Amino acid sequence: MVGAADLSPAYWAAALGVLGSIVGSLAANLCLRWPRGEGVVAGRSKCDACGRVLGARELIPVLSFLARRGRCTSCGAPIDPLHWRVEIAGAAIGIGAALAFGGGAQSFAIAVLGWLLLPLAILDWRHLWLPDRLTLIVAVAGIVFGGMASGASLPSRVVAGIAGYLALSAIAWSYRHVRGIEGMGRGDPKLFGAIGLWVGIAAMPLLLLLSALSGIAVGLILRKADDHAAGLVAFGTMLCLATVPSIVLSVNFF
Repeated sequence: MVGAADLSPAYWAAALGVLGSIVGSLAANLCLRWPRGEGVVAGRSKCDACGRVLGARELIPVLSFLARRGRCTSCGAPIDPLHWRVEIAGAAIGIGAALAFGGGAQSFAIAVLGWLLLPLAILDWRHLWLPDRLTLIVAVAGIVFGGMASGASLPSRVVAGIAGYLALSAIAWSYRHVRGIEGMGRGDPKLFGAIGLWVGIAAMPLLLLLSALSGIAVGLILRKADDHAAGLVAFGTMLCLATVPSIVLSVNFF
């Protein structure tokens, strides 16, 4: 009998890709509805414009969007493209985890980490908002799955979680008291600590470095593209994007 560990990376990529697209669909709904104060889990999916409840054929990730040409079949209102973009991102996370880590428990754990960080990255980028409830889920999942994802021991990950939160809180406090303005959102230290419960203490300096460099690069791009956006870099998004690379680099080079 073939076990999960015996399946090839291609099978894992297919399975995690399909699962990721479904997770992406849920994440897209969350990112669109939650900032508007609407329920995310309760109730069936419906058109945001006319309120018609969607059928099963209209809920297939990506394919339904293409079949309907990006519009509601009842009212003709355009469907927010965030839906298909996040669905593809969710699938890409699953496929990438399977191919990069060879399938198995580590690939699944890395995919879970990516899927949990996906809505946080989007919400912070679009609204500069890191909901505590989502960050708490990342933290709890890190205690359960973090060892499979990074190979770090539980004590190392607990220390990383505490140290990450305290370090970033100290940086935010110092900036606020020296400059007299907020330089970092209150959710960033919590997210950094939650991610620490996944990656372990060895990866934390690298994670912070990659996030900071990414933030500087994005800030420079935004400064050239849109003066209004200058300086408003979502650091939580940078943390999310740098998490998996920091795991890979710390495991292979440190």
